This record gives sequence, C-alpha cells and structure tokens, in this order.
Amino acid sequence: MGPVRNVDDLMAVGHGYQRAMILFAALKLGVCRGLAAGGCDASALARRVGAAPGKLSILLDALAPGGRVAIQEFLLAEGKTSPPGPVFFSVHMAAVTEGGRAYTAREIAAMMKTAGFRKISADRPDSRGVGILRAFR
Repeated sequence: MGPVRNVDDLMAVGHGYQRAMILFAALKLGVCRGLAAGGCDASALARRVGAAPGKLSILLDALAPGGRVAIQEFLLAEGKTSPPGPVFFSVHMAAVTEGGRAYTAREIAAMMKTAGFRKISADRPDSRGVGILRAFR
C-alpha cells in the first residue's frame, strides 16, 4: 500500500472491527484533521459505542465546528431485555470486551451530550433494533 492520502486509503487496510479501531486510532492521532483542513465536516460510526463509550469525545474533536456525526448502533429497548438482536450483541460485547455492552438510545444520547455534542436526535430503531443517532459539534 502506498501513502495514506485520505480516509478511504486508511480504511482499506482493515475490515469489520479492525476498520472501526483504525478509525478510532486515526481520529485520536489527528489523521482526520490532517486529511480535511479544519477538521471533518461529518463522521460516521457503526457498532463501536458498546466497546468504547468514553471515546465519543474523539469524534467530537475530529469534527469542524458545526460538523455532524451519525452513530449506528444495535439499540436496546428501555427495559434492556429486547429486541433479540441488541440483547445478543450486548451479551457478545460483555464476553469479548472489558465492560462492553449494548445501550439504549437514551443512554447513547446522554453519552453524546456529556462528550459535548448538541442537537442530538435518534431515529426509531428498525425491526432488528438497529438505530441511528445524529448530532452536531
């Protein structure tokens, strides 16, 4: 592989969980800011909050003022016992990460607010429990 010129080049070196961890590392190292002068205008994250909920501030730091983020996650219902997909994902995260689990949309929105995001909104999860939360820097 040649030099990394953009985020797509960076993401090409991994897949699945590796891609998400590469993105976290890139954001932490400031690669995203270096690739997009003034910070990223938008960022997306899928199924990573369960492994590292405290890292949402890394996404905030990578965004330009007014930048947007979209987070796709398996979302537990408020009782945390349904739907089946997010419950299974939560058990999986507990087994393979230190303290990882699935969260409700309300819990993720609270984490996003604590990290400094504003104008947080959440789509209604689909029948499998997959939902998207959006916010601005």
